[in-house]
Amino acid sequence: MAVRIPRDAGSPFNPADPMELAEFQGFCSNVPSDAGMLIAVNSVPVPIDAHSVRAARLLRPGFLVGANALATPDPVTPNTRFERQGMRVMTVNVPNLPTPVDVWSFEANMNNNVPVDIRTWPAPTIRVREGQIVHTTTGTRTGPHTIHHHGIEPTAMNDGVGHLTFEIDNEYSYQWQAAEAGTYFYHCHRNTVLHFEMGMYGMLIVDPDVPGAPFVDGFAGQCHVGNTLESYAAEALWVADDFDIRWHGIDRDGDGTNITDHSAGLQPNEVDVNGYPVFVGINDPGNPHLHDFRPDVFLVTGRPAPFGADNALIATAPGTAITPSIARGQKLLIRTLNASYCTTRWKFPTELPGQVIAADARTFGREPFGRYSSPFTLASINHQFEFTTARRWDILLDIPAGVPTGSYFVEIEYYHWVTNERIRTVRTQIEVV
Repeated sequence: MAVRIPRDAGSPFNPADPMELAEFQGFCSNVPSDAGMLIAVNSVPVPIDAHSVRAARLLRPGFLVGANALATPDPVTPNTRFERQGMRVMTVNVPNLPTPVDVWSFEANMNNNVPVDIRTWPAPTIRVREGQIVHTTTGTRTGPHTIHHHGIEPTAMNDGVGHLTFEIDNEYSYQWQAAEAGTYFYHCHRNTVLHFEMGMYGMLIVDPDVPGAPFVDGFAGQCHVGNTLESYAAEALWVADDFDIRWHGIDRDGDGTNITDHSAGLQPNEVDVNGYPVFVGINDPGNPHLHDFRPDVFLVTGRPAPFGADNALIATAPGTAITPSIARGQKLLIRTLNASYCTTRWKFPTELPGQVIAADARTFGREPFGRYSSPFTLASINHQFEFTTARRWDILLDIPAGVPTGSYFVEIEYYHWVTNERIRTVRTQIEVV
């Protein structure tokens, strides 16, 4: 049963005012899309609805009149282009779990001006050079979707946060500048709680503006340590994630509590008899209960630990971005991201010294904005740290020449975000050769 939720005290809402109703619905139940704005603006008469009102807020008068697609406002010639299609349904085979888990991803059709056909999960990396102007053209196979370049600060039209701007039903080119080298990521911001959990994200890396950049995932490159450029011989990309398989359409408990509607959780675009917007009640059978997240699959960069196993090793071939191989006397750059809804605690081996050189794509000690900070050693934080969702750190390990060769393990502990109870631990590894 749908219920009415009143506005905050002191902020009266008049549903009889078409403008107020359109504004309200545009933020929740009827988020505008590129196609919806085109249809509304070119209708006669122009309706007063979420689409026409949002177009008037975002765009110059007449910008969409007579158009058959939403163009990027104030475009400039980009230095490089990427194309991503959403969504591509893929599966993850979890050891000890008989049913493959569905995930969603973005398919890559162009990387750095080169046509490609790459279908991976997590989605293929967007990797550029500092200072470049980038166009990310986004289309949808089962829309609507968006791309939000997390940590980049573009204009509102290019930010990909649908309820504040618009979602994509057709195709749109986001225009943005890679202003500062560091570790970012991109993700869908449509029905974000569900779509992010379903896997609609990929790494976004901005390399320094040096010869050879952008570099190749997992291999040698350069990074900033304060105002100095440092070379590294190998790179690890470690993304912690977790699944509640009910959210991925699997009836884990046999009680029918699984999500198959991927618009689940969105407010219906309805009003009650008094004209007020309606919400799905907490006890309504149609409520997907997106507040009830109980993770039971734990992964690192798309590789799952065995179902139900604690302290399991994420096993991949050495020499990859998940299990890096590094020679003694060389440097290893580790880019970390917490894409899980748990709080994660990362524990590094004490035998491998290193320093934290950046957080959330901001380099410590780099002029002009990082002048009030500086890199710090892993030893100074007891070789461990905690992340909440979407946090990223860049860690540069300096492998001692005299350290024994072999496997060194990094533990990632997953903690409940409310109770702080440890749910699971997984391990990944560094091979010193």
